[in-house]
Amino acid sequence: LRATNLSVVLTRGSSIFGSADGNYHTYSLSHVASDIDVFLSHNWSTPRSAKFLTLVYYFNYDIAVLVMALASLLITAASILSVIPEVPDQTIVEVFDKSIAIGCKIASVPIFLLSIFFARDITQHIGRPGPSLFLDKCCIDQVDRECQQRGIRKLGAFLNKSRHMLVLYSDVYLRKLWTIYEMASFLGLHDLRDLKIVPVIQPKIVFLITIFWWFYNVTTVLLRIWESFYHFMYVSAAFAGFLCMLSIRDWGREKAAIAERVTHFAVADSVCANEDDRPLVYNNIKLLMQGSRLVPADCDMAAALDAFDVLVRSKLPHAFDTMNGFRAFRFRDYVLMGFAADGVKALDWCATLWARGLPFRIILPETLYHIVWMALWPLVVVLLEFLTSYNLALCGWREKALVAAWLVVATVLLATSNQITLFIANNSRESDLELFVLIGLTITTWIALVLCCRGRRAISSAQLGGQDLDGMRHSHESGVSSDSRTPRNSALSLTGSTDLEDMSSPVQPASASWCDALATEIDICLDIEADCDEVGMSILREAHSFWL
Repeated sequence: LRATNLSVVLTRGSSIFGSADGNYHTYSLSHVASDIDVFLSHNWSTPRSAKFLTLVYYFNYDIAVLVMALASLLITAASILSVIPEVPDQTIVEVFDKSIAIGCKIASVPIFLLSIFFARDITQHIGRPGPSLFLDKCCIDQVDRECQQRGIRKLGAFLNKSRHMLVLYSDVYLRKLWTIYEMASFLGLHDLRDLKIVPVIQPKIVFLITIFWWFYNVTTVLLRIWESFYHFMYVSAAFAGFLCMLSIRDWGREKAAIAERVTHFAVADSVCANEDDRPLVYNNIKLLMQGSRLVPADCDMAAALDAFDVLVRSKLPHAFDTMNGFRAFRFRDYVLMGFAADGVKALDWCATLWARGLPFRIILPETLYHIVWMALWPLVVVLLEFLTSYNLALCGWREKALVAAWLVVATVLLATSNQITLFIANNSRESDLELFVLIGLTITTWIALVLCCRGRRAISSAQLGGQDLDGMRHSHESGVSSDSRTPRNSALSLTGSTDLEDMSSPVQPASASWCDALATEIDICLDIEADCDEVGMSILREAHSFWL
């Protein structure tokens, strides 16, 4: 069992994804491992840049947000102390001089992008290479054909010993034999919550929207110096929103295509880059079905492939349902967009007022106004996603007309909301009632955003396709009572097998009396998290699952 590290995969913009051809050097990038953090499932036909963006988006996002938050606070403090100079702003109607701090608007987003792209390069130099990954090019010998075939036959060991699977989803993922086999096999051995699916288009849209807001704010700083050009930025914002909505509609069509492909999946229709590998994959599928007790031990290849088709149709829809529904982004993406749009403005405006020694009673309404808009911008995006998810069959000028119509509706809503919130914020400087209304509006908008972005509850693999899979087991276990059947993956977990071939070996069912004797002890051990090694706890959990 071998694994590589995240820092190796991300080196030089994930240059390792440049081609599928491996050599002794790429194999030397892996090391012997007892377990693997993440099994990386992808297609080699997907562009290298898309994979790099998806990986940094998945692994480096939290680090980048933390670095950006700390840097933004430091920039705000420097602006308050007048270390960072202010720039003129002819649109300010306040009584003080017409200038404003710009540090966060200029620097926060670039700091985020630099952190998300290069965080692992820095951590690698301080001895933290990141989580261990399975990447076929590094972890399976690509030079020695015999070793390669042996590694492929033992792919079940890599899947079983991986804690999570990360799917870099592209439009060809569900058409390829290898990737379908990897995902279905992982779901047969692990819980659904251990599977993470990230469409490669998602980080592109997130980064583009974030960069747009940075460009918009920087342009605003420049245009506000000359007030006559100020309205130009509204035109650029409308055009960017139009392109974003078209991209969201493309992703909506792809999700509809996913449902169609999974519903009518047949392994015989999948594509294999090297047809010489198809018999080997089919044999692995047969061993997986036998080890999972979905087919009899003496079944033929056709029956095993039919059972695999049922497994894919039963489980993969639930796996893709755990994505964002009609939404294209996650909650943290919306927060990032809101911060890039108005969060940086809140910090700079707060620094401007604080540097002039204005009382907190004046600073608070201005800050709350921008915090409200940090949530309102994402809420408008959520609304547009919902609206544009309908009539996906439209194309050409009709689609563009529909998107433009929804954009007009969004513009009207934004203008109305801006006038209302601005009126409340201005009046709340002197009225306590208006201030409480503004605080309530702030809380309400953020609660609404959280509710809109609340993810679906993860479904355990034991709940997936229960009737279909149980029916398949009943069809060939007529000689085994329901009380004596072992769990689906016990052939692998309880015996500690590391080879798919071992999964097909018969497993002696545990007796009911044995479970009766250990039921109480198992419950106690699991409840108090007894001091037990990983293998022991795995056996206890399997026994507990069987007992239930």
